[in-house]
Amino acid sequence: MIEKIDPFRRANFFNGLLATPQFWNAIQEYGHRKEMFYNQLFHGTGIIPGVLDEYRVRSVQGGGGIFMLVVNPGAVLDQKGRSVMLHETQALTLDSRKFTLPCTVYITVRYHEVLEDYYQNEENSEYQGYRKKMESAKVEILPGIPPGGDHIEIARIFLEEDSQGEIRKISEGEDFTAPGSNTLDCRYVPWVCPAKQGIHPQLRSHLVNLFEQTRNVAMVIHDTVELPGLREIQTVALTGKMLIQCGDVSFDDVIHTIYPLFDLNNQIAQELLEYERQKNERYFSAKSEFEVYRQAIFSMGDYVKTYDGRYETLDGALKQQQIIIDTMKALFVTRKVSLHDIALISHDFPRILVLDNERYTLVDVLDLRDDENRERHKLSFPATKDVSTTSLALTYPDGQMVRDNVIRYVAGSAKMTLRNIVKNRKLLLVRRTDVVSGNYTIQTVLNGSFERRIVVDAPDTENRWRNLSVSFDEDMVKDFTPTIEFRLGEKGRDNFGRMWVYQKL
Repeated sequence: MIEKIDPFRRANFFNGLLATPQFWNAIQEYGHRKEMFYNQLFHGTGIIPGVLDEYRVRSVQGGGGIFMLVVNPGAVLDQKGRSVMLHETQALTLDSRKFTLPCTVYITVRYHEVLEDYYQNEENSEYQGYRKKMESAKVEILPGIPPGGDHIEIARIFLEEDSQGEIRKISEGEDFTAPGSNTLDCRYVPWVCPAKQGIHPQLRSHLVNLFEQTRNVAMVIHDTVELPGLREIQTVALTGKMLIQCGDVSFDDVIHTIYPLFDLNNQIAQELLEYERQKNERYFSAKSEFEVYRQAIFSMGDYVKTYDGRYETLDGALKQQQIIIDTMKALFVTRKVSLHDIALISHDFPRILVLDNERYTLVDVLDLRDDENRERHKLSFPATKDVSTTSLALTYPDGQMVRDNVIRYVAGSAKMTLRNIVKNRKLLLVRRTDVVSGNYTIQTVLNGSFERRIVVDAPDTENRWRNLSVSFDEDMVKDFTPTIEFRLGEKGRDNFGRMWVYQKL
């Protein structure tokens, strides 16, 4: 904290000005003070990274309590804002016998200047003196750091004798966090932050938007497929967005906010394949978008792994991330549809369904081709007169032929237990139906209490598949495993196949 600033006075020249040595020295002092003020304000105190060898301290040799330390060249700013430069390697002698052991000694550097380039006027001794002030660094080994801010620590050593009363060597620590005794300890060395290339405001806005898109898409998809990577990428995207918005990220640092996205994109792709292996069904990888998705991940990896600091390379990585986001939407999130659209969908239903501005996620599927699936859903047919299962290959109105197992039953009802239901969320049932008969109504009852009706319109003997739907409001969904019953009455007939169960997000 800068507590006091003396006024700055620049030189002002005019005709007849008497320019004394004091006047010229004041001009030099003005520039020096301004430099120190700037350094204090914008950089702080510590070693300047990337300059020479950064004041690295090394242990060279020694024994018998006397050791040789070598300090490499570097630059440091002290607490007064002065730049302290060591231009050549300097050797120091550490004599442990001069200290009361055990104790900590400090290798420090401080600003030092000496007068040089002496000018001597042989005719008049009044007009002579040193023409330069040589700025340099004085490196010392001290038992403590004196107050005042002149001395900057570049290393410390905790000196301690062994059981034989000796210090055999000074080591360069392998463990930075726990260097141990008689080891160079650099944990407390301060470093300054040099100025770096900033980010264009439009690039900053683009990055914030890209991180926000990544987070939102991952959040929506995680409600459908609970992959660990989807949760992790939400956190990474949110963190990247905050860092960019805080304005403390340089252009060179942007790539470090993008690289974790590539790692997690790759992880999510692997988790998705494993998810499908466990389900024994290719929900997503069979889609053409999946290959685009994986190729974009590979391409993004080429950019981030070979990043060379150029905008063109960064731009390539950002464009691949946008492709990844768009293909994830195509893989997991369908377009907005109506109930009429749902009735005519001939392909397998997506994990995410957008229906009349409401977003639904697939939570359960009744698959009549799978005996274990039927048993898990406790499929039964109370009071029916005739029940049979047959495999049919029928077409939708778009001409697409789909094969499915169909339950045919007469009178009574078909009853089943739903799974993976979340209470107090709107429920949507979509079931594939053979409408060869048509012109009948099915009473659909949730948990024996809440009734809705499915109306089967006029029969279609040519394109017999339709996807009929029914929904129940949030306050009707009171159980994690509710029952659904399709009631026909005494003379009704019904034919249904696969059923998809959605809940509102």
